[in-house]
Amino acid sequence: MEPVQMAVYLGISIVMLIFAFFLSASEISFVSIPSQRVSHLLRLNLKNAEILEYFRDNYHRTLILVLSGQIISVIIATTLLTAIAEEIIGWLGIVVIDIGMTIFALIFVQIVPKKYGLENEKFALSFSPTLKKISKIMYLVILFFDKETTLFFKILKIKKEKERAIEEGEMESMLKQSQMELDILPDEKKMIEKVLAFNDVTVAEPMIPIVNAETLNINSEENKISEILTNAKNDFIIVYENNNIPGILNVKEGLKNIVKIRDSPELQKSLKTSLKEILIAPYFVEKDKKVGAVFKEMKEKRLKLAVVIDENKKVKGIVKMENMFEEIVGGV
Repeated sequence: MEPVQMAVYLGISIVMLIFAFFLSASEISFVSIPSQRVSHLLRLNLKNAEILEYFRDNYHRTLILVLSGQIISVIIATTLLTAIAEEIIGWLGIVVIDIGMTIFALIFVQIVPKKYGLENEKFALSFSPTLKKISKIMYLVILFFDKETTLFFKILKIKKEKERAIEEGEMESMLKQSQMELDILPDEKKMIEKVLAFNDVTVAEPMIPIVNAETLNINSEENKISEILTNAKNDFIIVYENNNIPGILNVKEGLKNIVKIRDSPELQKSLKTSLKEILIAPYFVEKDKKVGAVFKEMKEKRLKLAVVIDENKKVKGIVKMENMFEEIVGGV
């Protein structure tokens, strides 16, 4: 083997090993950066953040790219170095290179680059464009192995594990860790704790007892109804008839109806009938139901308040969206 050819082989081998080093570093770098951090980088419009997000969101394909690239690089380097060693020391060169490359690959293609790439944000951002170009070159390789692994999973009936929700205990541990690392203020910590406890609090806690709630007897005289609606402190009021609650009244709409009937006697309609036509159907919730569930349901139904009942269907009070929200921000 000519010295020039030997030098070329050696040069290509070094390039391949450096390439394998960076591929290995990128493998751990992309997955170790938290998704919320990537989202923050996107909001800052940081250069290459979108490419980083792509590789992180498509980690299965990224892993195929990185691992296949590493294997190809190490095989090329090993083959060329073996040829050089065999030329210099004969068949013994094959043994030396095989053992040497195994140790070298373990240290400099696995351990060292992964330690370097761990949570290395700058490296991930700077290497992303290069990896994107490599992924285009190796597109067919990635596609082949992607299809093969999918087929393998189907044959063995292996299902991908769905993303699970973070449990409350994990969130509390994350909060404690964040407080130590990020100096979270006591008020901020208190608010986060309230959010975590949101699903443990029952409706009975933010509930306003029915005796303290604004209510309207539909059978009252027109003047009394007008007075109650005029002096109402809330936008919505509970309407009751005998021992029943036919609905919830929008105070503004109720006042409009009073004026409408007074100004148009020809309508021949009683105020009671008129108000009943515009009542909102009451939303009943049991007092031991969790605030988080009720809050979500009321938000979906676009309701401002709900009527709280006990296990015997007896009305105990009302709960408003703002009261439940105060469970998070109140007292902070």
